[in-house]
Amino acid sequence: MKNLLARRSLVVLTTVAALAGGVFVVNAAAGWVATAPDLGQPPPNAAELMSDLEQERAYAATLGDQLREVASRATELETALAAAQDKAETDAAAAAQMASKLAAAQAQLAALQAQMGAAAAQPAGSASSGGTGGGSSDGGEEEEHHATPEPTATPEPH
Repeated sequence: MKNLLARRSLVVLTTVAALAGGVFVVNAAAGWVATAPDLGQPPPNAAELMSDLEQERAYAATLGDQLREVASRATELETALAAAQDKAETDAAAAAQMASKLAAAQAQLAALQAQMGAAAAQPAGSASSGGTGGGSSDGGEEEEHHATPEPTATPEPH
């Protein structure tokens, strides 16, 4: 009897489980159907898909051409930048060379001004040997001597 009661209980439990499983499956199917797309609209036809594909290919080709153009311009800019850097280096070397020439010329000018100052001081000390023209030219040279030191003071900050 225990076997019979156990069998009947097992059959009843299995039947209840099958019914509960069926209810669960029906509910799940109803949820899927509710979230499924509306089948009232027909899917796009092959001609529309091919047209869209061709448009996308044309767009991709245009983007490829633009990318190649940008790459070409970037190469041109790199070349121009390298040329500009070379020119800047050449100009810097030329500027340094000019600066050294200017320093040498300023030193030479200072030496000449010192010689002029010494030459102007000698005739002033021996005024009896010089004529009246020499005395007036000394004054002119002295004015030039006072006027010339002003430009030499300007380049010193360099």
